[in-house]
Amino acid sequence: MPALRYRGPAAYDYEAPPLTGTWAFGRDIVLHVAEVKGTSNGVATPRLRFGGSVQGRAAVFPIEIQRPPVDSVPSEIHFIRPNAVALSPDGQDLGLVVHSAVGEYDSTYTLHRIPARTLAARIYAMTAVNARSEGDLAASRSFCALAVAADAAAARAACEP
Repeated sequence: MPALRYRGPAAYDYEAPPLTGTWAFGRDIVLHVAEVKGTSNGVATPRLRFGGSVQGRAAVFPIEIQRPPVDSVPSEIHFIRPNAVALSPDGQDLGLVVHSAVGEYDSTYTLHRIPARTLAARIYAMTAVNARSEGDLAASRSFCALAVAADAAAARAACEP
């Protein structure tokens, strides 16, 4: 497995290595992971967004991961980052290992797994919605067709006829 890349300045500032394996949607979709800063009741609560961009369009993020509550006391979350983004050996599933920390000796790891076809369908469908809102109906229909081909159930809400 490839090593994590140090991004500094803190000792825990690492980012996930590039995705390896056969991403079946690599001709169309570039995957994106983004940490989003946020607060809740004055306490830092960053989230991790996972999605992709289709054919150079703006990235969409159908998955948002928050640090699971560890106890009943709200704590300032220092960061939430992917430690790994990986395809299953058969290319059917995509998984994330997400690392978040509250204090010096607190680390929580969250695992998220999704079928690759479902993720691709959601990315295509969200991109179709964006294209439709921009008035590009031909692109919207094209992205909906790709979404339905990837996973009809995942595309249904955004791409119903």
